[in-house]
Amino acid sequence: MESTHPLASDGASLTGVVHGVRDRWRLKRALRGASIVLAAAFVLLAGSAYILDKLYYGHTALVVTRGIVLLIATLATAERPEGRALPGRASALARRGRAHGCRAAGARGQG
Repeated sequence: MESTHPLASDGASLTGVVHGVRDRWRLKRALRGASIVLAAAFVLLAGSAYILDKLYYGHTALVVTRGIVLLIATLATAERPEGRALPGRASALARRGRAHGCRAAGARGQG
């Protein structure tokens, strides 16, 4: 029995779908990261404004507030470096694959 669908176009459409899914996933991750950065910046700005208002904008208050904001920002960025994956579906699938003894795509023909 002969197939009614050519294989080349099926492969191309599947590749297009996969690329679309990956692009949406990357956009979601970028938007999540940007929203986290904006929220953190707002919290730091609002917190420093509150502290400065309570301390009447003195020179010492400015220096201390800048130091505290710098320390908080440094600790926040050191806690989640760019190379570490956020917990999510992709890492959960990878853990599940390792638990079931699945090998990486590059190691299929080896061993």
